[in-house]
Amino acid sequence: MVTASTIVALVAACIVVAALIFALWAIGFAQKSPLDTRLGDASSQNSSSARSSSSDEAAKNDEAKRAMADAQQALNALAADEDSRFLDCVQEFVDAYDSVVDERSYSLADLDIDASDLAPRLRSEFECKVVQADVYNGMAWVDIDVTSKNIASAVDSFAREVAGDALSYDDEDAYRAYLKEALLDSIDKQKPRTVRVLLTLEQGDDGWQVSRSDVESLLGSAWGSQ
Repeated sequence: MVTASTIVALVAACIVVAALIFALWAIGFAQKSPLDTRLGDASSQNSSSARSSSSDEAAKNDEAKRAMADAQQALNALAADEDSRFLDCVQEFVDAYDSVVDERSYSLADLDIDASDLAPRLRSEFECKVVQADVYNGMAWVDIDVTSKNIASAVDSFAREVAGDALSYDDEDAYRAYLKEALLDSIDKQKPRTVRVLLTLEQGDDGWQVSRSDVESLLGSAWGSQ
């Protein structure tokens, strides 16, 4: 039987490590976001470029529209979890989290939480809307409004809810079951928020490509933004 004092120590570590790892993971993905260099590109153009023909401008606008359409199609597929792309990203998060949790705390696996538990909750109100795109020198800067539940906020709510509840449990299995339900319930209760994300896309043989790193950057911003 696990003593109350031991459980108190476990939950304290659980809360601290959970908040830390969720934040570090989100920052790590967000750092992949590209710098917005569109103004720099525009200012570097010489006067002859500034007086480009209307046909060149029309072609540029058409390419921007294609970039928007390609990006929207890819993000719609992500939201629909086509080819398990969304689930795979959640699994990547679960693996990253559990890989750094030490014996002082509970991993998601310890709480019997896996990607199949989290993915439907995070997808339930997930939506991406491409707002605009600018094309320069074979690259597309695409602004996207991402609506999603926020994992960092869910963890904060979870930590506040379970603080002090350890003293009510003498059995560790029952306590871990309680923590699982509390964490999942916290995610369920999260209201979605919308953040603006900038992605820089490259053009491939089949159009403008939303890469795996683009998806990670987008989800990291949506799940970890404050």
